[in-house]
Amino acid sequence: MRPKVYIGELLPEKKSYLPILYPNLGRQHKPDRLFLDRAYDVLHEPIVEIVSDPALCDYFLLPYDYFNIEKFTKYLSNFSELAQKYDKKVLIFDFSDFDRKIDIPNSVQFRVSLYKSSKRENERENEFAIPPFVENLEAFEPRNKSEVPVVGFVGFSKFSWRGLLSSGPRRPGLYFRHRAVKILKNSRDIVTNIKERSGYAGHKDTIGMDPEVARREYLDNICNSDLVLCVKGDGNYSIRFFETLALGRIPILIDTDCSLPLEEEIDYDKFILRVDYRDLEKLPEIISNWWQNISNEDFESMQKQAREAFENYLRMDKFLPRIFEQAHKSHEL
Repeated sequence: MRPKVYIGELLPEKKSYLPILYPNLGRQHKPDRLFLDRAYDVLHEPIVEIVSDPALCDYFLLPYDYFNIEKFTKYLSNFSELAQKYDKKVLIFDFSDFDRKIDIPNSVQFRVSLYKSSKRENERENEFAIPPFVENLEAFEPRNKSEVPVVGFVGFSKFSWRGLLSSGPRRPGLYFRHRAVKILKNSRDIVTNIKERSGYAGHKDTIGMDPEVARREYLDNICNSDLVLCVKGDGNYSIRFFETLALGRIPILIDTDCSLPLEEEIDYDKFILRVDYRDLEKLPEIISNWWQNISNEDFESMQKQAREAFENYLRMDKFLPRIFEQAHKSHEL
């Protein structure tokens, strides 16, 4: 049964509401975001039921991505106060790169960018890691295990001087990308399938080439690699990680204190290679040792499990009902 939500009146100044409400309120297209716009196609049926009477809802759902309306303080305070009046929890979605605290009382928060170690003990039950929206890509046939692993990457990996001003897992993703690519290219233990780009390819203003050509090169690179380097961007998550799973390939996750969706249900280490960011200098050795210790049958099985995890758990139309159910159990909503 779909959860009943109260969303209140929409802001006249903000035309863009949460994609999860598209089946209810109508599809909004965002052509400037290029491939992200296609990712919303997976939502055909309503995930929630919108009710007009707050007394009849299961909980209040903020109808916007939180940091898109952070400056509308009066709207947020009124929404929160009304929820408290009816003794309802507020569900908040954050698809941004931010990980700073969202200070809304009695809220349950769903966020793509989280650091495990920064979650306070009393906040663990009101913050849930969620995947970003990605296309429902068609999985290719599993690859056979070759003698030497092929590691793929296509993307923006220019060195960031900002990385020198911070330390630990919060260094910018570009710092880790640049370092990882350089280390891999200098290794004799692996074959690299790497194409570095000089800009971000997810927006029409920064892509710098034909979008369809760029997308085809990107997807072909994943499909024609045994493993795919997946490093965070500005937020502590990787869209490439989930696209790699969707295509039935094995991600090399550079773990920068990442919080992955549904970790209590999904045993990610059965189909990904996780490498702590502190072990980055040993990346080729880790990959080579791991490769030597898996059979062709195990390699094929991992690829199939990667696709199944995406299709059954992480694709947004499957994920949202599951995470609502999990939140319901955690908070007895």
